[in-house]
Amino acid sequence: MMNEKLSLLFARLTASGPLGIAYSGGLDSRFLAFAASLAKARFTLLHVSGPHVSEKDTQQALAWAAHHGFALRVVPVNILALPEVRKNSRERCYYCKRALFSRLRENADGLTLCDGTNATDLRSPRPGLKALQELGIASPLADAGFEKHEIRESARLLGMERPEQPARPCLMTRFAYDMQPSEAALRMVAALEEEVERALREFFPDAAETPDFRVRVHAARPAELHVSVPLSSERIQTLKAALEARIALEAQTVASGAVPETTAAMFKNMPVLVCRAVSGHHDRTP
Repeated sequence: MMNEKLSLLFARLTASGPLGIAYSGGLDSRFLAFAASLAKARFTLLHVSGPHVSEKDTQQALAWAAHHGFALRVVPVNILALPEVRKNSRERCYYCKRALFSRLRENADGLTLCDGTNATDLRSPRPGLKALQELGIASPLADAGFEKHEIRESARLLGMERPEQPARPCLMTRFAYDMQPSEAALRMVAALEEEVERALREFFPDAAETPDFRVRVHAARPAELHVSVPLSSERIQTLKAALEARIALEAQTVASGAVPETTAAMFKNMPVLVCRAVSGHHDRTP
């Protein structure tokens, strides 16, 4: 069955003409690009940068593409300039996807635009999928029937790096619906999650990937750090100390106006909660 899906995927990728692949650097878009290269398809990767994407994620995405020699184009988009996105309602993803893929189309120079949506995604409530359908964006992985676990399995089979890469959705997802995050708040989340990842790598040096985690920002209570694995009280204290140090470092830019004091205060004394699911803002299940 897996070979049949791979054959179907390769056939779709080569039959579509030159492709523009929406490329975040996550597992799905990396696998789609990797499969396109194996199929000898012609393609260009299109990576959106902006305040909703951490600088680290962008640099890692660019480095992986460069390592494989894939053509890549960076498309800057400030999604906070879009009122419908800035409101951060439950329909935010629809307006965001519609704006981003419209911009990608403008920069695709006639390439057939596709993305890494998979068959598992189609069964979850994702307002952004409606925007992709309206814009006629192709989703070769979903069309070939690839479930998320099959993408990981195929990535291992084909020798692609990091087949267990955890999902890292856009930074807007860290904020409760109807909160309107500033660029400074998004930047702070990115900085703190970078610190968390560094600490978890030290705690679990032999793990193929760091345990999953998210910073979660709420409207009526302090921000929290959700982690997917139990941590000893000593490690929690070590992690909290690292986060406080990073907050203080980021807050040094208050004088320049980059990180207002009110933003830094949102993240002070964050509790660390062990959660079975950390993928969505409302997945908190300690």
